[in-house]
Amino acid sequence: MWDVVYAVDASSSMADQMKGSPAKKSKLQATVDSIVAVADSGAVPAGSRLGVVVFHAPTKALGLLVDGKKAMAEVTVPLTPAEQLRGGALRPLLASVSPGGATPSGVAIAKGVGLLYAANDYKLKRIKKLILVTDERSN
Repeated sequence: MWDVVYAVDASSSMADQMKGSPAKKSKLQATVDSIVAVADSGAVPAGSRLGVVVFHAPTKALGLLVDGKKAMAEVTVPLTPAEQLRGGALRPLLASVSPGGATPSGVAIAKGVGLLYAANDYKLKRIKKLILVTDERSN
């Protein structure tokens, strides 16, 4: 059994079109499509859970506070049994994600690790995976 958390970059550059994309998809849309495809494919073992953390910052971040505002890493999808996210059920949960701001990857990693270990289920032998999806270097 796995616990998999995707930490998804929602910075402004993720609104850019994918190079060579005939469908003219943004990087963020391609990312969402890929995560949904993995969930729908059944590739994740039965009994596994998936979660999504989305991150961005109001301006270029060098720490947790940026211009008096907190760099954001939000749990968009809490750890949920993978079976419940199949058949397109994950897509509406990610529909409100819109790009903007900078790329605070460190904040996202901390939030993702926190989500992976928040369940306090250490007695279960679950493999923990954090997948960082970004197009740029961290601020």
